[in-house]
Amino acid sequence: MKKNFEMPNTFTPNNDGINDLFQPIGLVKKDLIQFRVFNRWGQEVFNATDMNSISWDGRFMGVAQAKEVYLFVIEYKRSFDNQSTIIKGKVTLIR
Repeated sequence: MKKNFEMPNTFTPNNDGINDLFQPIGLVKKDLIQFRVFNRWGQEVFNATDMNSISWDGRFMGVAQAKEVYLFVIEYKRSFDNQSTIIKGKVTLIR
């Protein structure tokens, strides 16, 4: 199934201004339903339902998270038929 956006597979939240945030690339604001990120124990470390706050900075409750692989789930409306769709994947946080 073709999705109308891309997800990076790594990001480096080290405040150098390059690749500091994990977020969908090309997702239209109106299409987002929910974006969630989980650590390897299944704990939710990020949750957004508003496109204005859809970028994860690698922190949870203000604490920088460990460099490791995180799981993400995005629910969005497909632009061509307005159906809700869920995409799951992995991202590596590198420090």
